[in-house]
Amino acid sequence: MHAAWSDLLATYSHAYLAALIIALGCSIAGVYVVLRKVAFVGIATAQVAAAGVALAFLLDFAPLPAAVLSALIGVSLFGLGRDPVRVSRDGIVGVAFALASALAVLFVSRSAAELDQVEHIIYGSLLFTTGEQVLILALGVAAVLLVHALFHREFLMVSVDREAARTLGVRTKLFDFLLFLTLGAVIALSIGAAGSLLAFAFLILPPMTGLLLGGRLTQVFAISAACGLAAAVAGVLVSVLFDFPTGPAVVVTSAALFACALAARTSPALGAGALALFIAATALSAIETARPAAPERPSPELRIELELAAHDRTVRRGEPVAVDYVVRIRGEAPAGLHLALDAGSAVGIARLPRASARSAGRVLLDSSGLAPGAYSVSGSFWTGNPLSPDEDTELLRPDQVAVSPAAIEVLP
Repeated sequence: MHAAWSDLLATYSHAYLAALIIALGCSIAGVYVVLRKVAFVGIATAQVAAAGVALAFLLDFAPLPAAVLSALIGVSLFGLGRDPVRVSRDGIVGVAFALASALAVLFVSRSAAELDQVEHIIYGSLLFTTGEQVLILALGVAAVLLVHALFHREFLMVSVDREAARTLGVRTKLFDFLLFLTLGAVIALSIGAAGSLLAFAFLILPPMTGLLLGGRLTQVFAISAACGLAAAVAGVLVSVLFDFPTGPAVVVTSAALFACALAARTSPALGAGALALFIAATALSAIETARPAAPERPSPELRIELELAAHDRTVRRGEPVAVDYVVRIRGEAPAGLHLALDAGSAVGIARLPRASARSAGRVLLDSSGLAPGAYSVSGSFWTGNPLSPDEDTELLRPDQVAVSPAAIEVLP
């Protein structure tokens, strides 16, 4: 394995794992969304969950339970309620989607935190996924898939032919509720790590690809899961190679696989050619990402972008403050580059890898010396260790650095 691959996996291992878990869970649950023709319910539920997270952030509650609760309320209202009088259910779902979108914006505008910080929580960022989030995702999706494996037959019957299921003695209301319960759980878990766009895309695109290519339902599930996993891997590779936002890159690769399936329905030869092109492009991305960087002429201008997000916006005094960072470097990075994060008197240091155009990690700040109150976490870059008087240090100029700060609040 090339050194570049080991660095890539070490830096973005959590992003890869989260993308794969979300792809698997949403691709399986999404087959029922497509079969029942309730795709708009999926996106409306995702937006309701995002509004719940925004409200939790405003009220200083835990965001994940808020996302799960609001998602479950959403699917219960959209999927299980009685048909309204004189208006269609799609109309009600559309109203709920618009209202949830507006409420999310209003809650964000009233939050005391920085807008960037709130956007990370509502819309997600795979690059900021932590090991704890990956564990919660894995356990939650595993529980959902276990329920689907146990009640696979009942879920299919209530999704394909409710009347036949009722005739055969299947408790349709119970299994409707259980199916939508698992759907809400998958949506809420996915939004916490990757945002509503990626969660909704995985609910729809891989299952539609499976329905286009699969003859039997078992084939549909298998193809849907395979396409979701392939899109996750290819999308993260493309994101790293071309410095694209990770979520949209994964969505585009999933849409590319769907386009291959459409081409295959028109002409098997055309579909095979499109799939071969997709595989070749993914392989080239993997080879290019793994290839050690070729020597380049020194760039005349150095530009560094720093993006910060506090893992917990509110901490008690004396608790460590975990701050996640993503660094993007354009131009030639100097040797011995360090990142120094500070919030008041709390300072943390991270050494950045040599000749890396993009890196991510976490820095812990000691809050024991901070008085209760709100603080902005900012950062600066040094060559040499800024805390070692035995080494020559040099602060990079402000015009070379662009910082998106994070906000924290220290409680007594």
